[in-house]
Amino acid sequence: MGSYFKALLKTFTFSGRTSRKEFFMFVLFDTIISISLLVGELNSMERNSSEYPTFILSILYCFGLGITRLSATSRRFHDSGKAFSEIWIYMIWSGILGAIGAAFPLAFLLQFIVGIAFIVALASPSDYLNKYGPTPAGINLPPKPEESKFEEPKHNSENTNKYFKDNSSRIDHLLSKMKNDSINNRCPNCGEPSNLGSKFCGNCGTKY
Repeated sequence: MGSYFKALLKTFTFSGRTSRKEFFMFVLFDTIISISLLVGELNSMERNSSEYPTFILSILYCFGLGITRLSATSRRFHDSGKAFSEIWIYMIWSGILGAIGAAFPLAFLLQFIVGIAFIVALASPSDYLNKYGPTPAGINLPPKPEESKFEEPKHNSENTNKYFKDNSSRIDHLLSKMKNDSINNRCPNCGEPSNLGSKFCGNCGTKY
């Protein structure tokens, strides 16, 4: 019941996040109370009794918790990294398919599929940090890496040619220095190239 009363206290809170456990526990108790009121209303109608105003209670409960259900759903969507506007996409499509189903019964099947997709969205994992705040479960894994399309770097031949042209003298100087270093860095005894900083020739063992 703690999750149920917590959702009631956050009736007008559409920001933040709600964990899967907290959300579905609220849905469970909300469903139990709704069914209990419905059963009481049916029993009252069978007895033709007006002493227990279950009909009025059912109406008040149904419309009174409408905002609570919407705000809890909004926070659950935030927890799975989805925006509040996505809720309306499911609701609008469900309403459209329900209206079409009056003439084309096959539309009810599509409406059922939309409902399943909505439940899957509500049950999405929520262990990652996102822009809506830390996770209610306290796991706080790093944010999901956004999928970025790899783009091959563009090669600008015009800029490359301009660079070599502007720095041709410097490049020639560096190439000449490298060539002289390779010639001078040889063993005086056998003439084999030696590594920079070495004190002995690797070929004949002469000490430099």
